[in-house]
Amino acid sequence: MEKNMTAYFVARLSVKDPEAMAEYSKSAAPLIAAHGGKVLFRGDASDNLTGEMSMPNIVVFEFPSKGKINEFFTSAEYQALTDMREAGAEMVLSAHDAV
Repeated sequence: MEKNMTAYFVARLSVKDPEAMAEYSKSAAPLIAAHGGKVLFRGDASDNLTGEMSMPNIVVFEFPSKGKINEFFTSAEYQALTDMREAGAEMVLSAHDAV
């Protein structure tokens, strides 16, 4: 049985094609919501305090659990967006348990 512990889906990215990225975001948003996810933060690292950031944009989503992140990420509907995602940006995607 899965624990219902808040988890975070983090996207670090560098936009390659703003139009493709906008279309990807528009398509992914309802899938994220359908799996209980919501945006907590969206921004850039323009005020980096230390070090270099090769992927200056970040989006943090909150989900009810890591299981819900996995359901979203592995869903056929989201996997169908892979080409659009890769055309829009170089991304590093990760899932994190709440502390």
